[in-house]
Amino acid sequence: MSHRGMTLRCGMITAGLAGMLAIGSATAAVAAPSGLPASGGGSKEYGYFTYNAYCNGDMTVKWDGNGNDYARGNFYLGDGSCEGWLERKAPGGQWTLVSGIHLGLPYHQSTGWYWDGPGYLARACVGIYHTDYRCGAVW
Repeated sequence: MSHRGMTLRCGMITAGLAGMLAIGSATAAVAAPSGLPASGGGSKEYGYFTYNAYCNGDMTVKWDGNGNDYARGNFYLGDGSCEGWLERKAPGGQWTLVSGIHLGLPYHQSTGWYWDGPGYLARACVGIYHTDYRCGAVW
């Protein structure tokens, strides 16, 4: 069974959950996102988000049911100044750029597939790299 079938990881943690984590309380299981199977492999377009009217993104995620998950950032870059990229976070680590930075046109671009196994998080980001941007679609 995919480790993602048991918990939903969100880009923003609610204050209540953040408080529980801060005092070392056990992590509560949360229902899997709608449409994800409890076991087996699969893929899903996930977490569409908007930076501005011309700059949007989401991720495609896939899993094999054995803990081998992969993420790919998808970007909808409507002008030459918008950029898109994929970041990954190791357990207890910092967000790190793992893909190349995709710039401007053509309108729809995607990164390659990046491993996102047990304990890791991946997220797609759009905007102006390390200046003014938004990250969403955390998996």
